[in-house]
Order: sequence, then C-alpha cells, then structure tokens
Amino acid sequence: MSELSMVVDRLTMTTPQMVRTSAGPVVVRVAPLLEVLQGMVHHRTAGAGGRSSSSSGSGAPLDMEALNLMVSVEEELVHLQWVMRSAHPPARAEMQAAADLFRVPFAVVAGPPAPGFGGMTVFERLRWTAVRAAALGRDAEVLAVVRGWVSAIERRMDPPVVIQPRKPCPACGEHMAWTMDPSVDELVQVPAISVVVGDRPRGWCIECGAEWVGPEVVDLVAQCGGSTELARNLLGR
Repeated sequence: MSELSMVVDRLTMTTPQMVRTSAGPVVVRVAPLLEVLQGMVHHRTAGAGGRSSSSSGSGAPLDMEALNLMVSVEEELVHLQWVMRSAHPPARAEMQAAADLFRVPFAVVAGPPAPGFGGMTVFERLRWTAVRAAALGRDAEVLAVVRGWVSAIERRMDPPVVIQPRKPCPACGEHMAWTMDPSVDELVQVPAISVVVGDRPRGWCIECGAEWVGPEVVDLVAQCGGSTELARNLLGR
C-alpha cells in the first residue's frame, strides 16, 4: 500500500485510526474525511466516530469555514482530474496495477470519463484521479494536495467520545490487541474493543473484526462491564 492510497482511503472510506484518550490510546473506525467535511458544513457529524459538534436542522446556519474548505477541495480536485485526464494514457499494465491498488474496477479508469466527470461522486472522482496519477508515476503531485485536505479537516474535528470496556470482547475473548502506532512507528497494546458514541454509535474489535452498531452498542457495553444506563444516555435512547 502506497502513501497516496492510504491518504485517499482516509478521505473516501471508513478507516481504523488511533486516537489518544485519557485512558490511553484506542483504535476507532473513523468516517471518510470528505463525508465528515460535508457534515461539518451543516453542523452534522463533525467528529471522528460520528460525534456532532452542534445540532443539525432545517434552521441551522452553515459553517462558512467548512464550506470554504469544501469549495477549495472541489476546485483543487477538478484541477487534478483534468491534469491527469489530459496526460498521455498510461500503459495497460500500469493502469491495471494502479486500479488494483486503489480497488477501482479497471473498466472505470480504462478510458476518460464523460465530459465534466458527470455521474461520479467526489469519492469516485478522487479515486479515479489517484489511479491515473499512480499509473503515470505522478503520485507526488496528488499526494502533495490531498495531504493538505486531511490536515485541514482533522484540525476541525472533535475527538470521539469513547467508552472503555472492562471485559474482553464477547466475540473472541481478547481484552488487548497489538497495533502499529504511526506516531512512534512501533507496535503498541491497545484495548481490543473501542466503543464510540455519538450520532452513529459503533463498537469494534480490532482483534477479530466484530462490529456492533446502533442499539447493539448498548448490549455490547453491558456485556463488557459498562453501565447500560450510561450507554443509553450517551446514545440518546
């Protein structure tokens, strides 16, 4: 996996991320950053793991800073798209390898998209652009831009609200797990289960991959020795 593919995944897919809490590091699933940014504009789901910084509603004002950032992202993405589209088409072998790396069907990137990239979501357009850049050996051009998007969005995010379980994962029985801490480039032990609450509550075991969402999280917290009443309150139920 290249650095560009990791950054593009961070922007377009739900990914595991290490978060520092008062109880130590935990690993949580974080929504795609471009989705988070879209939510910030309308004050929805502004934080990692679905935490919202303010209530949404038909009368909620727009977050102009987030809107300006989103407009900037869109303008820079359009520029990158056309730069990569205008380049001489890469060889089929390089294109196939890049499509596999970014998990994009080869047919999607084999030829230029319709004029204006009509019908493609911002996620699809970014992945199309990244595939073309990788196939052309121009990863650095795209990476220099999209790194800035990640930094700008993350600076605006609230930290997730995390419940620390006191018992092992009910699915696999593991209490702790090893994971790579990118800040020190070393393996560290973290709780196997992370329970993030907010607009989209979710529990996840990094050891076995089991997931719990919505109301299931209340049961998970109870099984792991937490307060069901606390979980219900945090979940707004």
